[in-house]
Amino acid sequence: MQLVVGGAYSGKRKLVKEKFPDSPWISAYENEQLTNWKQTYESGSSPLITEGWEEWIRQEWDKSGELDVVREYFEAIIDEMQRVEEQRKQSMVMIMLEMGRGVVPVDKDERAWRDLSGWVLQSAAARAESVHYCWHGLSRKLK
Repeated sequence: MQLVVGGAYSGKRKLVKEKFPDSPWISAYENEQLTNWKQTYESGSSPLITEGWEEWIRQEWDKSGELDVVREYFEAIIDEMQRVEEQRKQSMVMIMLEMGRGVVPVDKDERAWRDLSGWVLQSAAARAESVHYCWHGLSRKLK
């Protein structure tokens, strides 16, 4: 599993598209559901790219309103992705948005969403074989 992280418009998508030009994508920005990842992944022969995790997290947060429930939901998805990836021996790439750069929102719900996104990102980074951080169109391998 590979993770590409960075701020908005930092070059994450460009980096991934250059490295995996023929890979299928599941994007929250295109109103696609993360729950379709397995079907899309299993039907292709290229790495699966997922992006828009903060949007999927927001959708679950809006439904549940429970920090632990949402966090556990996404950790279970990442764990399952890792298991399936190991079975298929075919990589997956997660593109995640780094939110806030330490700025704490005043609004309670915005703060919870940002915290959840950060926790999910940390879980993904811990499980990923490689982590790339993008900023200003540049990429640095962190792991």
